[in-house]
Amino acid sequence: MQKSFCFFISLLFVLSCAGHQQKFSLSGEERIIAVQYDYLFAATKEYVLERGYEIVRADKKSGEIETDYKPGAGWSYKTFKNAEKRARIRAKVTKVDSNHTKLALEIISQVRELAGERVNYIIEKYMNPSYEIPNSDWQPITGDNRGARLMYNGFFKGIIAKAKKLKM
Repeated sequence: MQKSFCFFISLLFVLSCAGHQQKFSLSGEERIIAVQYDYLFAATKEYVLERGYEIVRADKKSGEIETDYKPGAGWSYKTFKNAEKRARIRAKVTKVDSNHTKLALEIISQVRELAGERVNYIIEKYMNPSYEIPNSDWQPITGDNRGARLMYNGFFKGIIAKAKKLKM
């Protein structure tokens, strides 16, 4: 009896793990927009491409769009006076009803200081283009700041305008 019970519990555990899929969760901003799903999904893809981001994944069925990091994009704090920054975008488009769609955006901004050893890496890269610069010292920029709000507002405004243009 005890063996059957253990087997049953083990089987339930294995089946529950096999069916589990990683959830796509965002911690950025979201808005419900009076535009149909297809237009908003297409507009989001087009807008991030126009901004110079490279899309690494776009799944129309799930509404998920992810980009690679774009050097020079994002925001940083004033404390990083001599720094470089980069950002990537994650978006989730979700149908609310036939004429409304939710757009969730997460802009992941990172920064690293250009001091001492970092400057040496960049000089080496300039002298030897095949040299790979280590990138393990990137720090995420978190919290609410003016740069982040401006970037989010700009993305939403641009995507909404593009979606309405596609609709016409």
